[in-house]
Formats: sequence, C-alpha cells, structure tokens
Amino acid sequence: MHAPALPPDTQAKMPAQSIVVPPTPLDQKKFDQAAAAYDAKDYATAYKLFTELADEYDIAAMRNVALMTRDGLGTDKDPKRAEDMMKEAARRGLPTAQYDLGEMLLDGAAGPPDAEAALPWLEMASSAGHPIAQFRLGELYEDGTAVPKDVKVAELLYGAAARRGYDPALQRLKTLKGWTTVPKELYEPGPNETKGETKAETKAPPKP
Repeated sequence: MHAPALPPDTQAKMPAQSIVVPPTPLDQKKFDQAAAAYDAKDYATAYKLFTELADEYDIAAMRNVALMTRDGLGTDKDPKRAEDMMKEAARRGLPTAQYDLGEMLLDGAAGPPDAEAALPWLEMASSAGHPIAQFRLGELYEDGTAVPKDVKVAELLYGAAARRGYDPALQRLKTLKGWTTVPKELYEPGPNETKGETKAETKAPPKP
C-alpha cells in the first residue's frame, strides 16, 4: 500500500543520498538465534550476533543493532551512534529503519528534536506503507510542522494508517471528522492504493 500522494514540494525534500542496496544473503539461522537470545533477555549474545550480521550488511540486523545501541541493551547506550547506524539501514532501503530514523530525529533521541530532518524519512516509510510513519507524518501536516499546514492531507494519511490497523490514526480521524461510527468507505482503497493491499501487515524484523 502506498500513502496518498504528497505535494511536489515535500516530495522534493527526499534525501538525494538515499539508495537501495540489496543486503548480502541473510543468515536466517544466526538471525533467529539472535532474536531468540533477545527474547530470553540475553542481550549481550543478541547484540553480538546481530552485530556480526550487520557487519555483513544485513540491513535488518543493522536496524536491530541500532535499536539496541539506542536503548543500551547488550552494549553501552549511545543514541548518536545508534542514529548513524539507523541512517545506514534507512539509506539502504529498509522502510522500518526509515521510520525508526524519522522517529529518532522527530523525538530528539540524540539531540534536539528536528522535524525537518525527520520529514523525508517519514515520507519514505509512509510511501512504503508503514502505518505509524503515516500517522506521524499526518501529525506534521495537521500541525503545520516542517510542512505547510494541510488538514486534508493529514486526514488522508490518517486514513491510510487506519486501514492498516493503526488505532491511534483511526481515533484521530474520528475526532477530526466528528464521527461517532466509522463509515465503511474508510476501508475502501485510497487514491494510490489497490484492493488487497489495504490490510497488508507491515513486515519488520524482530524489534528489540
């Protein structure tokens, strides 16, 4: 599913350095071992295994290493280093990393909040169908933060996120629209969506 088309001026802000590089073949066995270690709260082992995979440019592992580094799990907490690692995974085309990077920048994980820096990453993740990215981007349009205020665009983005099952987006849309019940039309595909995509689940690597 794709988010509603954004105005040309926001599309033009996409980072020129964004690239898509296929990762080296994923060592699924090692990745599963790392995920199992994380679930068992053996963070040192999980971090070690994810790092070994990240060193081979496994972008899902890169993202997990960045999240663990951000939170200080299995390694020293270092939000700035985490942000740099997340940017590498985002630049290589992983939508979940693009959202995570946008969130980190928007919320100021490694420094002052920077909505303008977060904007292009949220746009890319939103265009890839990441529902929370669509919601957070909708908030920027609703508030006029880093983009011209446009409640209609915000509503389209909230609708896209709601169709993917993100309840905060549905609740915000109900408030904006004054709905007491949700019209069935909400679940019809949007202008850049096709049937069969609207309820697709956002795929993401195991998230530390």
